[in-house]
Amino acid sequence: MVSRLGVAALALMIVTAACSDGRAEPSATTPITVEFEDQGPFTVTRPVGCEAAPESATDLDAEPEPWLAFGQYMRWFDSEDCPVRVDVIAHTHGAEHCGWEAAEFITLGATLGESFSSSLDSRRFVWNGEAVIPGLEESEVLPRSWLPASALDTGYRQGDNELWLDDADPSVVLVIEGGTVRVFDLEPTTGLCA
Repeated sequence: MVSRLGVAALALMIVTAACSDGRAEPSATTPITVEFEDQGPFTVTRPVGCEAAPESATDLDAEPEPWLAFGQYMRWFDSEDCPVRVDVIAHTHGAEHCGWEAAEFITLGATLGESFSSSLDSRRFVWNGEAVIPGLEESEVLPRSWLPASALDTGYRQGDNELWLDDADPSVVLVIEGGTVRVFDLEPTTGLCA
């Protein structure tokens, strides 16, 4: 059994009560039940995954089920169109209770493709749509021609979105959709709503 309070801090860091925008919803899902000591069972859904090597980025059986109870993730998929675990790529909207729904957060393992369990082994990036996060500039949508020569396609996809990294600038993650690029900046460590 997992204590709901025991995972709350990590889940808030990653999920912040996100809501899905439906851009890359898997077609088949399965319900799973997460047991919480203080509140009993909680049922969530997870996509039906692909056959995967144990502990790999697409091994959904190794995904931390309690995380799924704290919000909805916008799933990414690998080059074989298999759903990626939320502790490998966690992509959420900002917290509704903060008024940050227009913001998006992407959390990656310190090494792309590896799972993470805390802020010590992950990097979190933010796209501040509509300047909803105080103290951060509004994020821009840039033309694809802006893409630096050092940008690398990771192969991860979310509908029409492509996840790219900049080999020369580890402080950004790039989300490309067609002819546009959204730059997610490494999240500052202070001033964020919990």
